[in-house]
Amino acid sequence: MERPKSVTYGIRLLYISASLIIIVLLFLYAHSGSSITDLFFMVILPASIIFYFIHLLSKGKFWVRSVLLALTIIGVGKQLLGNIAFPPGIVITLFLAIMPIRALFYLYSKEASAWYAHLLMEETAKKLAGRKRDY
Repeated sequence: MERPKSVTYGIRLLYISASLIIIVLLFLYAHSGSSITDLFFMVILPASIIFYFIHLLSKGKFWVRSVLLALTIIGVGKQLLGNIAFPPGIVITLFLAIMPIRALFYLYSKEASAWYAHLLMEETAKKLAGRKRDY
């Protein structure tokens, strides 16, 4: 079964969104006067994890959709609550959240869910075929 266009669109949006967020984080780091250790924990580590998750998602690992959904909800919620007193921060947060939210809609579409289910069934069948039977 070929990967649906909705999955491809969702993955592209996630890559674009992650890249924009990294640019914002680098900007914040540059203006914070933080140490190189902070750069690692503020930008490099989170970026590596997010890009790894997107890569896994593109390879058909369906569980990553749930992880990214949870991270998106937590991240956007935290940012919105943190920016209540700073309206421009809310606008920036919503702008940066539109793409990953739209990407998740693509990744949870009917055709995307069918594709991930198909891949899961194939993976399970391979595991069961390779198992020894203990009768």
